[in-house]
Amino acid sequence: MNKFIYLTIIFMSFAFIGCGEDRPNDKITSEKIREIAEADVHDGLELVDFRRDNGWVDEKLPNRYKVQYAYNLRLIKPYAETILGNAQVFQRELASEKQKAGTGFFDANAMENRLTALQLNVATTKWIQDQSGEFPKRRDFFLATCPNCIAYWNSEDNPSEAAARRLAFIATWILFESYGFKDDAKIGDTVSRVAWAMFTKSEKGWQPVQ
Repeated sequence: MNKFIYLTIIFMSFAFIGCGEDRPNDKITSEKIREIAEADVHDGLELVDFRRDNGWVDEKLPNRYKVQYAYNLRLIKPYAETILGNAQVFQRELASEKQKAGTGFFDANAMENRLTALQLNVATTKWIQDQSGEFPKRRDFFLATCPNCIAYWNSEDNPSEAAARRLAFIATWILFESYGFKDDAKIGDTVSRVAWAMFTKSEKGWQPVQ
């Protein structure tokens, strides 16, 4: 083999290895951070435009590296119906957790369940109060686009579930609003999101920080 070609190959190999050691590669980072981003995906949404956005060396721990990915959440169902569908799932989950929780005074699961319900009530109440009396108008406008939402909210088929249904609906509404969706969102609309994770260099190469 030509000596110049041989030395060039050797140099390029070391250069490639060096770059690989400087930061975690896309295969490692994308798998881990995609998993984190998928937590944002609920019924009625899809994750699109997933891409590496940035990365930084930890100033305090040089063998740690923070990697950030950007992506979009795209609405693939009518917005109000999306809120309704996820609220119904959330309501069932809350009911299931309540049923599984023990009733003993020192039962940790029961205490956690009561705390979660209290936190939800506080959060939803504050969200409504922060709208300075405009919530009823906003609610009526939003529900008017979805007959099934009106039926769920009014709970005429099962009045005993009215409070739980409204709590689940508002909590889901708050979540989607926190993502960046507006009340007049249409199918195809997107919101921008980011997700990140830390990686550390070990004998086995770069690994996600657990």
